[in-house]
Amino acid sequence: MTTTRSGSMMWEQLPMLLDRMIEAHERWLGALEAHQKAIGIADSTGIDDALRAEREHAEAVERLDRERRELLELPARPVPGRPEPTITELAKTRPAPERTELLQKANSLRILVERVRRHQAVIREASSSVLSHMRGLMHQLSARLSHSGTYGAGGKVAAGPVVVSGLDIKQ
Repeated sequence: MTTTRSGSMMWEQLPMLLDRMIEAHERWLGALEAHQKAIGIADSTGIDDALRAEREHAEAVERLDRERRELLELPARPVPGRPEPTITELAKTRPAPERTELLQKANSLRILVERVRRHQAVIREASSSVLSHMRGLMHQLSARLSHSGTYGAGGKVAAGPVVVSGLDIKQ
């Protein structure tokens, strides 16, 4: 059995591998959507669950990409200055029915990869906004609870003198 780029074994396995990669990206996208929803409703348990699922799906995609690299006999890591053949480029070398199937799968995968990237960017921005909001709330709360009620030059609540208060109600 040969697994060289021109070997029939690779061409038999490639469509199935692309299907698995598409499914893995769809699952990853589902976890990202759950994460985005959990952020929107401030569901910390949902965020934790989504992060765990995202990590699992990202690892699955990484394993499938390693499998793709092995199947196509590519180096384990991209070599700078040496472009790698894309699935689309490889598909163009195949006969019509096989080429059409591979091109459709490659296009579907490309669209899913881009959707995953966009969702990750949205989540990153939403997380940053929530973090900034929480920092602002903490500053406001600290200012209200401090005796001085003032901010220092660094935007932090400046520590005031210790105030000891008491009321003598016996006299």
